[in-house]
Amino acid sequence: MSLRRHPWRELWYYWVPPLVILVFATSLLVVYRSEYAARGSRLERQIESVRKQAERVGAQRRQLEAMRDARQRSVQAEQVFYSQRLGRRADRLTDVLREVKDLAGRAGIRPSSIQYSTQVDRKHEVERVGLSFSVEGSFAQLRTFIHLLGVSDSFLVLEDVNLTQGNPAATRLRIQLRLATYFAAGPEEAASVAEGAG
Repeated sequence: MSLRRHPWRELWYYWVPPLVILVFATSLLVVYRSEYAARGSRLERQIESVRKQAERVGAQRRQLEAMRDARQRSVQAEQVFYSQRLGRRADRLTDVLREVKDLAGRAGIRPSSIQYSTQVDRKHEVERVGLSFSVEGSFAQLRTFIHLLGVSDSFLVLEDVNLTQGNPAATRLRIQLRLATYFAAGPEEAASVAEGAG
């Protein structure tokens, strides 16, 4: 009977410790990879969450910047409106009266003497000037005049139109007009209106 020798059984102390180390290292590697994968997916979710939050913050920042820019444009437009479009009464009232008379002339009519009154709105820093006068002419002339007032660059507001004289057989009509225009109110206008009222 031949006795078979198994050297791996006899020399177990040479190969068992490396095998144990290999098994231990493999299990550590498996545990580490699963932990790393879980941690990696958590980090990926956190990175994605931070990226989305950064996008939201960026969008909000752009929106706030757009609102700030719009506000700055609005303030600039308001300053231009008050200084150039409205102007001051001392600078523009004569031009407005001249334009009303010129528009009436273009329509082929002539206004009576123009009366005006002033009122200061301190809250909005504007001065309202009311103009009142009558004109006489044909229906077509009066309609043209009212249209020209409406498209004027002088910021004229047609407040009231009253037929004061006319009969069905007459070809000429007389109407009473009340217009208003606005000027930027400076401290002098406020003081002069206060003195005039007192």
